[in-house]
Amino acid sequence: MSFEDKFSEQMEKAGQELAQLRDELRLKVHLLKMESKEEWESMEKKYQHFLDNQLPDLKEQGRETSNEIKEKMESLSEEIKKGYKKLIDSIKH
Repeated sequence: MSFEDKFSEQMEKAGQELAQLRDELRLKVHLLKMESKEEWESMEKKYQHFLDNQLPDLKEQGRETSNEIKEKMESLSEEIKKGYKKLIDSIKH
C-alpha cells in the first residue's frame, strides 16, 4: 500500500471518528435540552404554587410570629432557588 493510500485511509478513519463523536454530542445536547426543559417546567410549577398558594397563606397567618413566617418563606424560596441554580449549572456543563 502506498503512502498516499495509507494517508487517505487514515484521513477517512479520522473523518468517521469525528462524525461519530459529533453524532454522540448532538444526541447528548438534545437530551440535555429535554432534561433541562423538564427541570424548568418542574421549577416553574413550584414557583407558581409558591406565589399562588403558599405565599398568600403565609401572609394570612398573622397569628404566627414573624420569625416563624420568615423561616417558612426562606425555606420555600430556598428550595426554588436551589432548583433554578441546579438547572443553570446543568446548562453550563
